[in-house]
Amino acid sequence: MGLLSPTLSQVSVLATSSVERVALGVGWVNVEPYPNVFDTNVLAQLRNAISFVQSKGMQVSLDLGLHYPPSWVFSLSGQTRFINQYGDVWHGAASEDVPNAVFNPAVRAAEVDYIAHVADAINPSTVASVRVGGLLSGELRYPINNYNGHTMSLWMYDPAAQAKAPYAGWRPGSGTTTVARASLAYYFGSLTAYETWLMKTVNANFPDVDQQIMFPSWGLRPGVVDSAVAAGLHNTTGAEINGAISEGLEWVSQVKAITTAGVNGTVYCTWVDAPSQGSTVQQVPPVQYLASLAAAYGLPVAGENTGGGGKAALNLTMQRATANHLTGVMYMSGNLIDNGSAGISLAELKAGALAFTG
Repeated sequence: MGLLSPTLSQVSVLATSSVERVALGVGWVNVEPYPNVFDTNVLAQLRNAISFVQSKGMQVSLDLGLHYPPSWVFSLSGQTRFINQYGDVWHGAASEDVPNAVFNPAVRAAEVDYIAHVADAINPSTVASVRVGGLLSGELRYPINNYNGHTMSLWMYDPAAQAKAPYAGWRPGSGTTTVARASLAYYFGSLTAYETWLMKTVNANFPDVDQQIMFPSWGLRPGVVDSAVAAGLHNTTGAEINGAISEGLEWVSQVKAITTAGVNGTVYCTWVDAPSQGSTVQQVPPVQYLASLAAAYGLPVAGENTGGGGKAALNLTMQRATANHLTGVMYMSGNLIDNGSAGISLAELKAGALAFTG
């Protein structure tokens, strides 16, 4: 059991409880405000925070903060922002305004340098896990479906993406079903390729440290992509409307990629307390579906709640964690507890952790 984004005073309170891990993070923008100019004070603060947590007998899960990029990244060569089929250029709110690391090699090169510098500055052996997603909110996903008045956005229309597309110029709602399937396979596969690249990059700098691969939302369930293609990709099916296709949530391949990458990886659900819609594979909550995919490869599963909801959400999260044999669960979050939005106290979190860990 752990806590996301705690204050150091919260760490002190939790030190003698069953809350054993906390997530600490930095923002790329704060560490490297200018190209190859690193803020040693920010890195020293991170080192000190890690040391403090360890002095209390607790472990650290590190968030590298790639989803808080410095502005100079967007001035690198090539198209550094995602572009959809309408020509819309993606701009998001804080934590979602991410560069196009899926298709742009210059962005990837900058991420490599940043990750390596953070690892060198803090000593990789001081962290128990690294949160890996790299894109919006630090998760593994493309931007959203509905943007700038347009629906069913696919974010693979920058020149680099189109240069490798099997059917350059294809748009949803056009062409044959064969062309549509191949184009979607390329779209999903490109995100999985980025996942693999990021996992290997993290592993090169944090050797054999557990990587928590961040799987968001509901995920594409069996058959839904075929149904959308059969319907012509006109934004009429659930997987189109809810954004799962646009965001590239093709978990079957993404979970398998953890094994093929040869890293120490954990399937991590960011919505453990999602409402259940029933008992079929289409309806079970995300953590249950992810656990079924992970089981095929013997991969561990962990996760976190979405935030808020009080004791009911905490209890549901703990029940789901137990039922799906999660190796760990993180609670969202220290600042929500402090400002009252979580709806629980630190004492109630400690009690929930004790019930989960026994």
